[in-house]
Amino acid sequence: MPAPIGFGVFSLALGLCAVLPEHPGPIEASIGVGGQTFGTAIVGAGARRGPRQPVTWRPDAMPKLLRLTPVIALLAVSAPQSHLYAVARYGARCDAVTSGPVHTTLVNAASRGSLSIRLASVANVVRGAQLYLDPASSAREVHTVSRVTGDGVTFGEPLGADRAAGTAVYGSGGYVAGSDDTKAINAAFAAAAHDPDATVLFPTGSCAISGPLDADTSGLTVAGAGMHATMIVAMPSFDYDPARTPRGLDGQYVGMLWTDLPEAPPSGRRESPPQPPLQHVTIRDLGLDPRAGTQRPFYKYNAISGDVRAMQYFTIRNVYFELGAPFSFTDIVKPFTGINYIALSYDPDNSSHDILIENVEGHNGVGTTQLRQVAGSQGCRPVMHDKVSSIKIVGEKDVVDLNDIEDDRIVITASACHPGAEMDDVEVSNHVVTVAPSVTTGGANGFKVEALNATIHGVRYAGVQYTGSPNGSYIPAGDRLGTGTPFAALIFNKDSGINDIVVTHLHAVNSQGMGVALRGDPSGEPVNVTLDDVSLLNSYGRVCIRFGALAAPTGNDRVHISNVTCAAAPEARAQFGAGVAGLYFLPSGLPTNGVSGDVVVQNAHFTGFAVPLFIYGGGGFAHVVVDGATWDTGKPAVDRTTIFRNSPM
Repeated sequence: MPAPIGFGVFSLALGLCAVLPEHPGPIEASIGVGGQTFGTAIVGAGARRGPRQPVTWRPDAMPKLLRLTPVIALLAVSAPQSHLYAVARYGARCDAVTSGPVHTTLVNAASRGSLSIRLASVANVVRGAQLYLDPASSAREVHTVSRVTGDGVTFGEPLGADRAAGTAVYGSGGYVAGSDDTKAINAAFAAAAHDPDATVLFPTGSCAISGPLDADTSGLTVAGAGMHATMIVAMPSFDYDPARTPRGLDGQYVGMLWTDLPEAPPSGRRESPPQPPLQHVTIRDLGLDPRAGTQRPFYKYNAISGDVRAMQYFTIRNVYFELGAPFSFTDIVKPFTGINYIALSYDPDNSSHDILIENVEGHNGVGTTQLRQVAGSQGCRPVMHDKVSSIKIVGEKDVVDLNDIEDDRIVITASACHPGAEMDDVEVSNHVVTVAPSVTTGGANGFKVEALNATIHGVRYAGVQYTGSPNGSYIPAGDRLGTGTPFAALIFNKDSGINDIVVTHLHAVNSQGMGVALRGDPSGEPVNVTLDDVSLLNSYGRVCIRFGALAAPTGNDRVHISNVTCAAAPEARAQFGAGVAGLYFLPSGLPTNGVSGDVVVQNAHFTGFAVPLFIYGGGGFAHVVVDGATWDTGKPAVDRTTIFRNSPM
């Protein structure tokens, strides 16, 4: 009977497919019945390095019975092959060991040439850890721990200078031991590069790398066993090869997972030409730890990054970033970000669009998600037409528990060298930011969106929980209280705008307040802004919610502020006195700038402010309606045309 024979051949094909992930090279398969070979095929991961190999047929040797079933035979040799490329099968051991950060001091003085020091605390100090002595100064030196005995630490090389008792000793944490898996993992990526539906699979464990991984092929999925089960860890020797790295807007940049194609930088021109768009790539279920590496001379690498191509249908899901902290506010050795794309409009002929970042977690670092347009790097035309559209960030969780961190957890920038660039449809939802009470200096903002020579249409920020440190100062001098703001919308010049902003269900405690710049677009488009269900408790800023108008009122502006609660922190009242304010409407630039039309403040409650509501009286904010507002102290200062309903005024 033909069917059983066909099924047997089909089973053989499936069996061959099943072993492909375990075999990095090609397999020559002979297919036959009863010891009689009638065909061969080259299959396997290695077969995909070149053009698809044809099947070699010997019809004269084919059994007559099987020749009667050509359709079944065709199915047999074209059965779906596996698209998994397990890095372990290419030799990756993923046996790296990591340590936590170190913040301690010398117990007593240590002389130049000494191999040993005593530390006030040896928490997280292990063999292989890097320790920085006097890290915030130009006299900083780095040593690798070779032995720990009690509170004594021995280095493999002598101190280069005398060190006084009490000298700060920091360690960034990260890699301390393990095999270098870079070549093995990149072999898996190279094999997958010819498969349009490939998945490069990482096992449970920590895979150490000394250079970027080439996640640069459209259709690729990079997958681990879970965001906390699989870690990709940068070694102290992590570096990139300048001879195979294109030159982008600000030089040569790579990522631990690097989405640009390797190529030599151009000679005779500042930047490399754009590479083809990267499409339909997914990175999921793993973590990245760049902490042990060193930047040179500035932000030369980050966890996931690319610089010279458009990103289309790009997804990052269930990814964890262990980013560490700089040693000081001015440190340029240890600032790392998670997702960093600084030139989404690098290619003027191909727009970046449909970028989805879902359920990522960032621990410390100078930012978790940073996406910038930067149109015009390939020629600054008088009018820019570059566009980025559909950026969606869902469920990001950020934790900051180290000092001296200063930047936004999420930043999205629409920008160009000349006016005209656009960005549409930016959505951030279910964002949780927590700054630990142990943080005393540093700033970790929630979400900042900004425009320079560009217009952003459609910004949604919803479901936000921001908790700042109650003991923090934004800068080391301590004269600016709080450790960040949950949201800021910034417009940098007259050729920029952000319109259709909706912020809902935002709840913050111990923040510096929030601010929104008001301009629809450079052509005079009416402003459209909604704030609903917003609370900022124990606010450290001089102003709880600030609106700054950068253009003249159109008469058709729509600004709806409803269900808002602001409460000033005692420290803010003490520092700013009569100047501490709840809700602020102020022109920026010309005193006649403002918004008018449908401008309503409804069901707003203010506690502890000398000026609960301020509406500038220069004419730009005429006929604002205040309905159902309450305050416990102070008195509003408003334009004479302000309309109060169901309020004490």
